[in-house]
Amino acid sequence: QQKQQRQRQQQQKQQPDPDENNKDNNNNNNIDNGLVEQTKENRVSRIEYCTLFAFSTENWSRPTSEISTIMKLMEQMAVRYRDTAIREGNIQIKVLGDLDDERIPEGTRRELQKLENDTMLSCQKRIN
Repeated sequence: QQKQQRQRQQQQKQQPDPDENNKDNNNNNNIDNGLVEQTKENRVSRIEYCTLFAFSTENWSRPTSEISTIMKLMEQMAVRYRDTAIREGNIQIKVLGDLDDERIPEGTRRELQKLENDTMLSCQKRIN
């Protein structure tokens, strides 16, 4: 009987949590809404420069799964925020740090570079 209980517990541990995707989506929506709201507040308050931190060199000492999650989140946010930044206009994103660091996944690097480039071009079009 104890053996059966242990087997059931093992099976439950191995099954993915169906709410886990919803948690990720809710977190992404909260972050996305937070960025949009911060952008709007900055414009209303006439704040010209805003620095947001997402990842520091100290974060490389985190467990690999956490680093992967953070990188994935940054990639998703770059994709989602790009449209907002371009639509709002006069929002230029500059990524601080070493995007050439080989530890940064290619997809994350590509999307951050695209966000930087596209918002720069969008600002030039609106300012000129």
